[in-house]
Amino acid sequence: MKLKLFTTIMLLCTLLQGQAYKKQSIDINVNGQKRNMVVFVPNSLPDNSPLFIVTHGMNQDPEYQYGSDKMYEMIDTAKFVIAYLRSDGNTWDTGGTKDQNFVLKTIDEMAAMFSIDTNRVYWSGFSMGSMLIHHCIANMQDKIAAFAPTSGIQFSEQPWNNCKKPVVLLECIAYDDDVFGYEQYGIHDYIENYAKHDKHPNYKKTANYKPISSSWYNGDLERWTGGPNGGEVVLYSYHNGGHWPMDLNRHLIWNFCKRYSLDPNIPTARIISPTVNDTYTSLDTIPLSFRVSDKDGTVKLAQLYLDGTMRQAYRDLNVRDTLLTYEWIKPKAGSHTIRIVVTDNDNKKKEVSRTIEVQNPVPINLTEVCYENNSFDIPLTVNTFRYAFDLRVEAENVVAYLSGSPGRVNLKAEETGLSNIITLKVMEGDTIKEGTYTMYLNKVKDERGVTAAVIKFTYTFGVSETSSAAIKYKKPFRDAMQAAQELYDATADERYSTAESLRETVRTTLEAYATFASTSPTEYEAATTTVIEATTPLSVRKQNLDDYYALYAAVDSLIALYADNPAVNTNTNFTRLVKARDYYSTESRIKNDTQILNSIKQLTTYYEKFLKALENIDTGIKDLIPTLSQQNSVRYDLQGHRLTGQPMRGLYIIDGKRVMVR
Repeated sequence: MKLKLFTTIMLLCTLLQGQAYKKQSIDINVNGQKRNMVVFVPNSLPDNSPLFIVTHGMNQDPEYQYGSDKMYEMIDTAKFVIAYLRSDGNTWDTGGTKDQNFVLKTIDEMAAMFSIDTNRVYWSGFSMGSMLIHHCIANMQDKIAAFAPTSGIQFSEQPWNNCKKPVVLLECIAYDDDVFGYEQYGIHDYIENYAKHDKHPNYKKTANYKPISSSWYNGDLERWTGGPNGGEVVLYSYHNGGHWPMDLNRHLIWNFCKRYSLDPNIPTARIISPTVNDTYTSLDTIPLSFRVSDKDGTVKLAQLYLDGTMRQAYRDLNVRDTLLTYEWIKPKAGSHTIRIVVTDNDNKKKEVSRTIEVQNPVPINLTEVCYENNSFDIPLTVNTFRYAFDLRVEAENVVAYLSGSPGRVNLKAEETGLSNIITLKVMEGDTIKEGTYTMYLNKVKDERGVTAAVIKFTYTFGVSETSSAAIKYKKPFRDAMQAAQELYDATADERYSTAESLRETVRTTLEAYATFASTSPTEYEAATTTVIEATTPLSVRKQNLDDYYALYAAVDSLIALYADNPAVNTNTNFTRLVKARDYYSTESRIKNDTQILNSIKQLTTYYEKFLKALENIDTGIKDLIPTLSQQNSVRYDLQGHRLTGQPMRGLYIIDGKRVMVR
């Protein structure tokens, strides 16, 4: 019992361990473009946890990267969020700022979604994803605490010359990398240039260094430190590897990065609302809230910038931690940037930002109309039109009229003030003449003050069979009715007796819609659908029965041809065909479509088996085949259809005799 309990506990632990993180695909908006990333978050995430960003190689994707580097497997114990970014296409922008902005926006979005310490953000990459790191490194030192590129450099740039402060950098690359050749691209000298720029006097090399002491895997670890302004540069050149993400380096990378943070004594700020998932329109008042704090002192000043313009300064705060708010009233539709700049009592600063999208308000919706769009054959005496909306509109300001080849007819709303319903009447003195008009409703402003786009409807007045609406809706109905009548008449024969219930359904439908007429397109569409649905089962039954009787006739003819031929009528396949014909000839075998199809299937099987057997039987009529070229020969296929042209396999009538040519 104890062993069983122990095993159960261990199994549960294993299952829990396998589900210790959540994987999700997240889309964010970067300068108006949707970008994607795959994010792993431990189920238990402490406040102010690190963020680890990864950029994959060229022609690769996040799925390949995390399946190879295995960094995400460390998050449950190390407690950090890891975001694998997806390139736009197959490459990264290693010459401009497009993907640099993607990384910056990722930091802001992850901080909005999770409890991220923006002082502890780390960035690793592979191949071209590492080229991107070297390209961006000088501009990202205030955002990224440590950089860990692997198997790639930006060989066309000298980024160390643009760095304004010492870097924290670990480069991992294989001696045998066949894309970024170690000697070809001068990897060692390239990384050492960072150390020289930062004036590191201390250098140490550890040969055959193992990131995991128990592993077979090793390389040469070189470290430059001791510069006057801090920083650290490390190069790990490893054996037994090539140009692929090496998961055995993950412990080295994480243990290097986790030691570093941006200035831990700078103040912090976090935008709480709006979140990245909130949606707003230009009619809304957006509530802004953000928390500011300082670990080693107090926050002195917080400044709120909206689209680059300072909207609010919170001065003389002198607090260690506080929540600040602001109401943004009816921002214009479009993309907006919210930025918070915090200054502490030591005059150290921290800023965070977030981009939100404000939409145009959704226009009003029509909930009911009379008459419908594309309505036709409306009586010339009609003088009212009715429209219902989901919001109240300013009735007396609506401008409406009918315009068409017969002329213009002005209309006026019957209601006044705000109303959900607008009833339009033909103005006194105007008359509607026969023809097609377009109804225009202008200046429909709802109670929110939003003016809808021009609303249009098409109406045909009087009898006009040639109008586009009548052709579009009436003709399909009439065609369906005609087809239903023809099908009903065609199935009156005795052979369709098993379809009588289906014929009754068609007859009832024909009678129900014999006098159908409407001005409504939707009513005509519904009527057409009803007629087709009532007709379809009978149409299917007729086709199945026609196929059955054609096959039965061919089988019966073939049996008659060889009934008196002793070389054939004693053959097992012939006798089986005769029995099958007799068995499947009764009405009980063709009562419904399933039985009919089964009878066709069985008869076809016996029919084809007999034809196959004929190939090995001497029928005694081969001497008649040459006469097929004579004028008095008539040839039919196996379904009983008459054929022309040169003699081929089939059933022939020669001098009054039936001959099967194989």
